[in-house]
Order: sequence, then C-alpha cells, then structure tokens
Amino acid sequence: MKIYWKKFDDEYVPNFINKKTRKNIADDIETSNLFNGKVPLYEKIIKLTKVCRIVKGGRKYRYLALVIVGDMCGSVGFGMAKANEAQDAVMKSGRCAQNNMIKVPLGRNKELISNGSGRYNSTKVLMWNNRNGIGIKASNVIRSIFDALGIKDASAKIIGSRNPHNVIKATFIALKGLSLRLKLWKCCY
Repeated sequence: MKIYWKKFDDEYVPNFINKKTRKNIADDIETSNLFNGKVPLYEKIIKLTKVCRIVKGGRKYRYLALVIVGDMCGSVGFGMAKANEAQDAVMKSGRCAQNNMIKVPLGRNKELISNGSGRYNSTKVLMWNNRNGIGIKASNVIRSIFDALGIKDASAKIIGSRNPHNVIKATFIALKGLSLRLKLWKCCY
C-alpha cells in the first residue's frame, strides 16, 4: 500500500492508494500507528462531471465534484463544489466535506448500532449489520460511506432512484437517525 500526501487547508494529510482494489478498504489501514494523535482522512471521489453553461460567446465548461471524507472512526462528511479545473473542484469539495462532517455512533466492533433507513426525494436507503467476516454488501456509493466511517460488516439496499446525490443524502439522513436514536436511548435508560 502506498501513502501519498495531499494538501488540505495548509496541512498535509495522507491519502491511501492500493494497487489492488479490495472489497473493504477499512481492513487494510491501521490508523493508530501512522502518526502522533492526528487521524488521517479517507477521501473518495464519487462523481466528477463536466458541466456546461451556454452564454452569448459560446459554451463555458466547469467541473462538478462530489466527494466523501471520513476519519474511519465514526465521522463522515460529503461535499459538492464546482470549479474551472477538475483538481480545484475536488479540493473545494473536500474542504466542504470536512466542514460538514457528522459524528455517527458505532458499536463495539465498528458496526451500526441498529438498523436504519433514510429517504430523500425518490430514493430510500435501508441499512443493517452483517455477521463478522462477511464484509460490506452495498452499492459503490454506500460502500465508500461505510469505508469512510470504518464499518467493516454491513449491508444496504437502495429502493428507487440510484442517483449518487440522492443516495448520499438519503444515507446521511439514515445515519443522523441512528445518532438521534442513541440520544433517545441514553435519555430514557
């Protein structure tokens, strides 16, 4: 596994590149012994598209990036940004994702605390735990969110539209529901 350094907000943070793509990236990375106290961020580009705006002089092209960022210990965020260059769009959306990170309560072995579901527009996402050793069974978008959270064994099902924007927002609604459920449990018991 290679580690290369990428600049975020005047601070260098490692990104991980693995030549062989495996089913679950969370198994490959030991975050505890990389450096003193700073947690490296996992970054995954979900969608990078070229968008066009027609003006009087012709067409103007820009790039739209959708990025997932997480610390693999229960915090995850997503960001969208546009820029004139693809690399600038990815960096802008990465900063946006870092600013919008949410904390998700995880179980003892980095698992979901309960089953969850979320709905956004015409997309519905259902999530549940698997036995140890089975891995992640979900679409690529939800798999990258689980990898950013550090979850190793879970499944998810998408009902309705599979648009990445809607899937991410529905998944985040489901994850926020899990944190609300934990607050209610702590309050009542």
